[in-house]
Order: sequence, then structure tokens, then C-alpha cells
Amino acid sequence: MIRALPYVIGSLFFSLCVGMPSVSKADETFKIIVTPTKSRVHLNEYFDMHLQIRNETTTPQQINIMGGGWLFQWKASSPNVEFAPVLCSKDSTIAIKIAPGESYTRLMGLFTIVGPVNSSSLSFKMGFTSVGSRKTYWSDDVTMGIMQ
Repeated sequence: MIRALPYVIGSLFFSLCVGMPSVSKADETFKIIVTPTKSRVHLNEYFDMHLQIRNETTTPQQINIMGGGWLFQWKASSPNVEFAPVLCSKDSTIAIKIAPGESYTRLMGLFTIVGPVNSSSLSFKMGFTSVGSRKTYWSDDVTMGIMQ
């Protein structure tokens, strides 16, 4: 029994330190806030959205965007949300500094909901990826009413 005690204590210590799943806080550098200018649209109707990137940290942060097409850094979680094609150059990158608690916001147009949509609403998220990064920051769900 006494010889087994170190094994039991060692096993318990190992389980507590290694066997427990680690809980890591998600990267909360930026919060993505999406505000459509309309709450309801017809299928294939163009609408605009305010796309906001807010610095959630206590230090200045930087995002990098394409000079001619900020749209290239965005994606929708639903295949029903499409962007109209934009003709612009992808060759220049602009660094945008965002102070703590501040936001970088732009109104972007030429979004459309394409069918088929089998309900009276569609929920989706918008994701932003800074040029040169692999990390995509996603908004909360955005719900648009669909008029058929």
C-alpha cells in the first residue's frame, strides 16, 4: 500500500495537470459589427451594409486592407449572400491603425441574397481577414428578412 501511494499521487497529479482539457480565451483582438441598411430585401435585390472592425484591446492595433478593394478581405458564412463583382486593383496594401476601443467602419454596397431561400429570413455572419493574416474575425449572426 505504501509503495503504491506515490503512483496514486503521481497519477492524480498527471490527471489534474495534463489530462484536463485546457481552456484558452478566444482571440478577442477585434469585434466585427455588421449593420445592414435594410432589414428586409427581395431575392437578388442589392443592399448596403456598414462593416465595422472594433479594437477590443487596450493597445493600438493594425489591419491591412487592399487599396482599391476592401471587399476582398470579407466573406459571408452563407452561400446565399453574394457580393457584386468589383473592378479594382489588388496591388496596393494600406495599413489602418485602430486605437483601443475605436473602430474602422465603411459602408459597402452591392450585396445581394440569392436563392433558393426556404424561409422568410436568412441568418449569416460576415468574416474579415486582414491582408497577410490567416486569422478571420467573424461577426455575430445577422438576420435579414426575405420577401419572396
